[in-house]
Amino acid sequence: MEAFFAVNDPLDVLDYLQSRSLTVTLDRPTGQLHVRPRPVPDLERHIVRANRPLLHAVLYGAYTDHLWARCDKCGEGLMRPKAAKPKRCVITPECEGSHRP
Repeated sequence: MEAFFAVNDPLDVLDYLQSRSLTVTLDRPTGQLHVRPRPVPDLERHIVRANRPLLHAVLYGAYTDHLWARCDKCGEGLMRPKAAKPKRCVITPECEGSHRP
């Protein structure tokens, strides 16, 4: 059941949660993710748990000048510095696309 919730694109997860009127914040000193308002519905709680590492990376990236960059061909994503130039996709074999912050 956990694999169903692992969408691997934290921006899609954050957009979905926002459409459900939920916000996710990062407590930097502890590294905890907080979802508000409470109580958080079960489905949304499972989605946050399944995607915690990626959500943490995206929210922490705001403090380190990094953004989630998607490949313009295959759609796979990774963290890149804000000022980085486009980089050839290395996630999907034989993909001709590039990651752009």
